[in-house]
Amino acid sequence: MAALTALDRAAHFETGPSSTLPLPMSSKQIMTAAMRLHQPERVPVHCQLSIGHILLNTNCSHFDFNFSSLSFAEALLRIRDFYDFDGILLHKPGRDHEWQQRCDEVLRETAGDDGTHENVIVRWRDGGRTELPYNDDPKFYPPADCRNPAIDAVEVSRPLEGIPESLRHFWIYKGMFDWDAPDSFPDFYFEAIDHCQEVAGAEHQIHGEVKAPTDAVLNLLGLQEGLMAFITDSDRVHLLLEYFTPRLAAWAVAQARRGCDAIKISSPYAGGSFLSPEMYDEFVVPYERQIARAVKAEGTFVYTHTCGRIGDRLEKMVSTGIDGIECLDPPPLGDVEIEEAVGQIGGRIFIKGNLDSVNVLLRGSAEKVESETLRCLRAGSEAGGFILSSACSVAPMVPPENIKRMVEVARKYQPE
Repeated sequence: MAALTALDRAAHFETGPSSTLPLPMSSKQIMTAAMRLHQPERVPVHCQLSIGHILLNTNCSHFDFNFSSLSFAEALLRIRDFYDFDGILLHKPGRDHEWQQRCDEVLRETAGDDGTHENVIVRWRDGGRTELPYNDDPKFYPPADCRNPAIDAVEVSRPLEGIPESLRHFWIYKGMFDWDAPDSFPDFYFEAIDHCQEVAGAEHQIHGEVKAPTDAVLNLLGLQEGLMAFITDSDRVHLLLEYFTPRLAAWAVAQARRGCDAIKISSPYAGGSFLSPEMYDEFVVPYERQIARAVKAEGTFVYTHTCGRIGDRLEKMVSTGIDGIECLDPPPLGDVEIEEAVGQIGGRIFIKGNLDSVNVLLRGSAEKVESETLRCLRAGSEAGGFILSSACSVAPMVPPENIKRMVEVARKYQPE
């Protein structure tokens, strides 16, 4: 697929005051209008879904989902159709065709309460293994002698050097790599994007994703040890952030040039449960700002996903130059009510959220789903630039009828 020019993409990045746009509008136009801070004819709906939820509600083999770019893309297309969302999020890159060369054996075992599912274990030649539950994310276990490096032992100019092959492959699958330019990524990284573009890109938005630099550092060091390093060895943490940031920006730019309408920065460990506001200023803002700036230079939208408590850092998030924020977890999962977020940052960036993923979508009745959806729609639409979504990811066991009910309510709602 030919790369788009900056001029081709410029139409996706106009901004302006809230206004009602003329009818009719396609699903893609409705999403684009909301991201431009307009008030489209209806509120767009686009949720991030857990891998387990996608697998349980499509006919895709979880093995193929994790090892085939085409199967991965097809599952995303099916789940979009299933819920009639206005966009597709490719939260992982395409799959490496040569994975079997590193594989020792593939084991399958019966799973599920009724024995109709199976879990898969892939054993790698270097002693690592990947477990593929039928209803959850893959779990990687490194070779027995492999440990996350200590911060004082990392070669900060080459932090991925010496990593076992199976772990490096798993990190590549998760979007962590050492390629450093938009044109340096292998072809397989783009296969899922290309397929979704070909099938649905004319009618629906296609979103790419990159890790936040802090997420890459914590992935390398381990969560507990990594968070401690932010306090005990901040200078070396900054050197690692400086290593990963341009590489993540390169992947973001590469996806934008491949035609993605927006790039999500996945920053799950930047909320108040992990980093103080002062640490957010130091370790998050300058690095995510670099990614946002690179994406916007391509004429593409960019937004940040941060879980949990972010009520004390909404302005800091805006200061990175992003176009939007998800997921704005409400209490008790987080500390942001949609009304407060709209009052504080509405009209300046788009807001994507914030239906409670646990207490409403997972545990709630149809009546509660409807009432809470209407509350979000009314509050979110006050300033324009609103996309209805679950707050955080839709968990594996969320009843599909609750998601469909949310979409149905949104389709009938007319912004004032």
